[in-house]
Amino acid sequence: MTINFELNSPLKPTWRRYVNIFINNFNMSIYRALEYEALSRLEFSGRILDFGGGENAHYLSSIKTWTLDGGYESVNISAEMKPTYLIALGDDLPVADNTFDMVISINTLEHVYNLNKVLKELVRVLRPGGRIVLAVPFLFRMHGCPDDYNRPTVSWWRETLPQYGVNDMEVTPVVWDILTTGLSVTERAGPFSSLRRILVPLYGLLYAQIRGRGTGDRYPQQIGEALSNAALGYVISGVKQK
Repeated sequence: MTINFELNSPLKPTWRRYVNIFINNFNMSIYRALEYEALSRLEFSGRILDFGGGENAHYLSSIKTWTLDGGYESVNISAEMKPTYLIALGDDLPVADNTFDMVISINTLEHVYNLNKVLKELVRVLRPGGRIVLAVPFLFRMHGCPDDYNRPTVSWWRETLPQYGVNDMEVTPVVWDILTTGLSVTERAGPFSSLRRILVPLYGLLYAQIRGRGTGDRYPQQIGEALSNAALGYVISGVKQK
């Protein structure tokens, strides 16, 4: 199988994006605000399974572009999230093969110890021609809930997903600029944290004006690849082959 893979160059910082991410969503983590922006650009349709989601998932109310009117079901180990299917750690998905038009997982796979087994299960319940969408951290700080196990690289995703029949892959880096990635690691720690959150991302705006001028809404490839290596996370999508 020929692997079709595309790494999207990051969007350049703009004043409109700055206000939305760092001012309007001031109480949200930088990573989450950037990630939700990336997810809002995707189209979600058909019958959807959300691995790690549930009725109480924060992103369901925060990402205004999602309609999810084709049917939304979810899997979780926490009853507090109000999932459709409550399972225990390590359980197979209680769903038949080729059931869903889309399978999504938002900020969950880093908490999975046997990642390959779970990926195989997610693809199993996806119908041929259906799309899988995964939002995962990369340089974002380690966190519990209950444990944090992995931070795969773009190369790992490119080589691993086709093993389970996923192709036509597209990866969008969740990144503003290198300094803001560093800020996000400590974000609310230390003095003047609120002021740093507002001021540090302004460097990215200035950098975009100098280095990204005249190249459209995304950075040119060379700069984009460098920024992708400093991403807080990635939004990964692919199609199950027929």
